Parts: sequence; C-alpha cells; structure tokens
Amino acid sequence: MDLENVILICIYILQFLTALKLLSQLVQLGLKVRSHWSDLFKRLRQLIGNVQECQKSEIRATRFFERTLCRLLQSSSQVMLVALFLRLLVVQWHLLWHTPHEMQPALDLSNLLAYALLLLLCSWPQLVTPQSLDVWYIVLQVLCTLPLFSTKPADVTMVSLVTLLPRFLLALCCRHMWLAVLGGTLHWMISLQSVWTFQSGDLFMAQSAELVVFFAGMVTMRHQMYENVRVSLSLQKRSIELGAVSSLLYGFCDAVVELDDELKITNTANQLSTMLLRSLGSPPPNLMGSEFLRLFLEEDRGVLKSSLCSTSVTSRVSARMVDALGSTVQLELLHTSFRNEDQQTCRLVGMRELQEAADVAPLKTPRAGMESNMSLLFDACSFEILGATDAFKRMMRDFGSFMDDLDQLSIYDLLGPEENSIALVSSIQSAVNSFDTERPLSSRQVQAIQLGSLEILNHKVEAVLTLQNDELLKTVVGTLAVSLGATPRMRSKARSHRGSPRPHQSHVAEGRSGSILDLRKDHAHASL
Repeated sequence: MDLENVILICIYILQFLTALKLLSQLVQLGLKVRSHWSDLFKRLRQLIGNVQECQKSEIRATRFFERTLCRLLQSSSQVMLVALFLRLLVVQWHLLWHTPHEMQPALDLSNLLAYALLLLLCSWPQLVTPQSLDVWYIVLQVLCTLPLFSTKPADVTMVSLVTLLPRFLLALCCRHMWLAVLGGTLHWMISLQSVWTFQSGDLFMAQSAELVVFFAGMVTMRHQMYENVRVSLSLQKRSIELGAVSSLLYGFCDAVVELDDELKITNTANQLSTMLLRSLGSPPPNLMGSEFLRLFLEEDRGVLKSSLCSTSVTSRVSARMVDALGSTVQLELLHTSFRNEDQQTCRLVGMRELQEAADVAPLKTPRAGMESNMSLLFDACSFEILGATDAFKRMMRDFGSFMDDLDQLSIYDLLGPEENSIALVSSIQSAVNSFDTERPLSSRQVQAIQLGSLEILNHKVEAVLTLQNDELLKTVVGTLAVSLGATPRMRSKARSHRGSPRPHQSHVAEGRSGSILDLRKDHAHASL
C-alpha cells in the first residue's frame, strides 16, 4: 500500500470521527435544551423585564469594546509598519541594482501606499476614533485587495496568503462585523475570478478553506474580546460595590477582616490586632493566614461558623472573643460574601464591641459605672497633656467642662483647689525624681503609683499614676488613670475576665503603660 492510499484512509477516519463528534454535540445540546426548557422561559421573562437595564449595560460594554478596537488598530499599525519597512528595504535594494525580486511585485505599490497611511496613524493616534474605524478598514482593505487584479493566476494564492495576517487584523479592528464579513467575501470572490480559468478546482478549494478559517478566527476573536470587556466591566462594578461596602463597615465597625473559603484571615487585620492587644501596649501582630474562629470562645464557634458559611447575602451574629489578657469581649459581627478574582467565595466581616446602655446614652450627671478606660497621657517633666482617651473626654463633659482640646492644657487646668493641685504635683514630682532615668529607653521600665482620691473640676475621683520612658519623645511620660469612687480596672463592662485574678497593681502597670503611639492608636481606632 502506497503513501497516497494511507493518507486517503486517514482522511476518511478523521472525517468519520469529526462527524461523530458533531453528532454527539448536537445530541447533548438537544438534551440540555429539553431539560432546561422552563429555565429558558424564566430567563426570557427576566430579560424582558430588565430590558432597559440590559440595554444600558450593553451600551456601556459596546463603548468600551470600541475603545479596545481603537487601541488594537494602533498596535497593529505599528506591527505592520515594521513589516512593511523591512519589505520596502528589500524592494529598494533590488531597484537600486536593477534586479528583479521574487517577493510578489504586484504588492509593491499597495505596500507603499499602506506604509504611508500606517505612518500617518502611528504619528497621529488621535485620528483613530470609534467613528473612523470603518473608514480605516475600508481604505486598508482596498489596498490589500487591489493586488489581486494585477497578479498572475498562479500567484493569487500566494498573494492572498501574504495579505492574510493584515486582513485578519483589520477585520478584528472593524467597528461593525458585517463590514468585515463583506470585505472578506469580496476578497474571496475577486480571488476566485482571477483563478477561474487556471486550475480552478484546487485553487477554489484553497481559497474557500482560507475564507472559512478567516471567518472562524475573526468571529471567535471578536467574541472573546467582547466577553473580556464585559467581564472587566463586571469586575470593576463589583470592586466599586465591594469598596462601598468596605467603607460602610469601616465607618460602622471597630474592625473589618476578609476571610477566604476556609475562614482564614486574608488581610493584615491591624484593627483586629489592636482590639486584641489594646491593653498591653504592644505592637499589633500580623494575623494574615490565621484561623478566624480560634479567636472566639469554643462554645460560640459552631454558631459563628454556621452563620459565616450560610448562603444568605448579609447576616448578623453575636459572639464572644478572647483577647490577649484572657478576657472575653462581646462582639456583634456583620458579614457578607463576595467572589475574588479566582472566583473563590470570600467573606467580609465587620466587628464592633457591644456596650451596655449606660455606656452609650450620656447622662447629665456623672455615671457611677463609667468606662474604666479614662486616662490621659502627659509629659512628666512639663505636666503638659499629650492626649486623652474618649472616655476621659466624656467624663470631662459630664463634669460640666467644655474643654474639648485637652492637648493645649496642663495638669494644673484640671485640678480642683490649690492645695490639692500642690499635693498632686508634689507626688508626681517625687515619683519622677525617683524614676530611674539612667537605664536605656529600650528597657521600657514602668512604675505605677497609687495616688488615691483627688479632685478634678471639683469632683472626687480615684487616680493611679504610671510612669515610663517613651522612645519617641525621649522623655518620661505619665499616664493618669482615674475612676469614680473605685480603683480603675482593666476592662469596661462589656468585658469579663476569664483567667485567674491578678494583683490590682500589676493590672495597672500592664494595662496603663504605653507610649504616645499606643494612645494614638487607641484614639484612631475609636474614631473609626
């Protein structure tokens, strides 16, 4: 059996396999349409009901698609310009030496004109607009078709193959696809007319196969480009929506975290780290990659996991979180789901600490159960106030003070009678004098002093003073923590201690120590 018979048998086998493949695809399509007939009617009704919205989205996608075609034409012009430049160099060389070249001389004139037009497009890109795409296509397509009239019948196929890539790029850049189909069909008909009397059978099949490949590639590429534009617009819209939801959560919640499908934290979660280590004065760790459920009590993890894994769009759940000191924090969680760029289901979770009604509704008289986080930071050398917590400012307003900007005041401005201020200043000065300032600042030594009862704006409070070196200010700073009628505690009412009780002074030393950066982090966190 010779080679020709083997090739013929292989062609028959491949044609048979192709027919089977097409038949199986048709059967699958018929079964799918039959099983989803009701869904098809439902989608049609939805499409009719939302026709106006669909038209707006299609118009927007079409506008962006036309801009993409303009950029494609500009890029294609640069590529074709380089190719024509090299070809014209070869033609120029042969013309200078008066020697014929075998690079299809029928293309010389059209290539020369096309080079001039492409140079114009590359020099002035503003000439390429969505309205001018069809004009440029017609002009360049005519230049690709004219050489067929002066080409020998035996060279028509070669000339058509040489211009196939430029014609394909032009068809992709055309604004209306029907115009590209018309241009390709005219080129095919002119090529057939040129070879009709010269081996018409083989050349007809070659030109027809080229036309089929041309149309298939053009339609596929244009459809894929349009779908890419629609997907990018959809992702852009989803990004805007997700950004709006994130901004809303950041303004409403104390901390916002992103979780993957395994409920692991995918962002740095600095706000959550600050909530966990707020009372330690330590820098917040990076929680990226850690398990989110491990931060909560074990008895609350099941309910929290079922809520996070639910299919509802937005949900709310309450849970108790354990902070770095072993205390429980009652939280309210708001979460919603979204899909990332890998089409994985992720969750955006906002958390805010629940407070009692007495902590939320301000009273006209001082509250006996005010927040324990009432403290201010001051320079122990000059007694100038460096900052104060929001709870301390609320206490000052309850005392009848309207001094909102405490950073411009000193300790003297807050105290009551002169004899009390002298006694307090003397106590602070004695503590500063006994403070070991010779040790390096990096040691962060802390000293806590129980000041007892004193008056602030003629109201008696219990105060504790904490002194420590501050690395940023290069000086000794003091933290004055106060409470009404009782020694200050570590946590507010919303938190309950789960660990073994500690001596009171150690709580103060650990909970109220910190630099000016720690207080400003708390203040920025509270402002969120």
